[in-house]
Amino acid sequence: MICIGVGWLLYQQMLVKTPEFIRGGFYHLENHLLRIFTDLYEPDLGRKLNAQLKYFKNKGKHWRIENNAYHDVELYEEDQDLMQEQLLFPYGGDGKLARINFRIGEMDHVMILRCNSGVISGWDIRPNPGDQFNNAEIEIIETRILQHPEDLNPGSQPGKNSGKLIKYPFLEVLLQSPSLREVRSPKSLSRLHNRLRSSGTKLPESFLLFLKYADGMTFENGRIYGSRTLMKLMSEEEEFWPLAEFSGELIGVRPGDRSGAVYTMNKDLKKLRKLRGDFTEQLLARLDTFDIRS
Repeated sequence: MICIGVGWLLYQQMLVKTPEFIRGGFYHLENHLLRIFTDLYEPDLGRKLNAQLKYFKNKGKHWRIENNAYHDVELYEEDQDLMQEQLLFPYGGDGKLARINFRIGEMDHVMILRCNSGVISGWDIRPNPGDQFNNAEIEIIETRILQHPEDLNPGSQPGKNSGKLIKYPFLEVLLQSPSLREVRSPKSLSRLHNRLRSSGTKLPESFLLFLKYADGMTFENGRIYGSRTLMKLMSEEEEFWPLAEFSGELIGVRPGDRSGAVYTMNKDLKKLRKLRGDFTEQLLARLDTFDIRS
């Protein structure tokens, strides 16, 4: 009977705790290490990192997953109040930003900080400091930058010389436009897909394919929206979600429409009209908008 009780206690200690969203700041130990982390970079970049962390403390949310081996923190933006675009990095993929090796008493620990979709996405500390999270007495052993947050993953940034674009001719056509002003690097689409499922809305497959290569494009006379802008619009608009805008015309979808149908709306008249053909076909029909002649 005693053996069973001891075994059960050991089993309970090995279980990973169920994550729950938390709002507010971080532990004293984490704040100390985060200051060291931001100081690793040049001043302008350090200020941007601090601004991101301030957002997560004041507006964002996080959860913690832990066992004896590690303590992991995942940061999340607030869907109704996303981080401002100017605070994002162009880095579009997952990456490890920095490593901090430190010591509490006689125990060595390591903190790894991560980035995803242009923002700090969290960190993990191994082994788990446990009840030492409010300990002010730590010794820094080594700090190292693993990935500069403003660097892009090779091949993830669309550009006019990118060989990957050959796989998507539609994007290659758009990149030929002399009115093209900006191409934004692709972001993670997991949050967008979750929002679409919860709203019962289907986006055109061709638009979702576009987002895998670029998180939006800006032209002299308009733009194609990216996932972040679209998610913000989802929170603000109830009847129409624009995917692109050119010369006063909006092209988009209706919330709750599971067909993936495309609609057009004049910005001034605010009248919806269903279009024939998918998103790609509608943009190709307006090539003169991009200063391209078919």
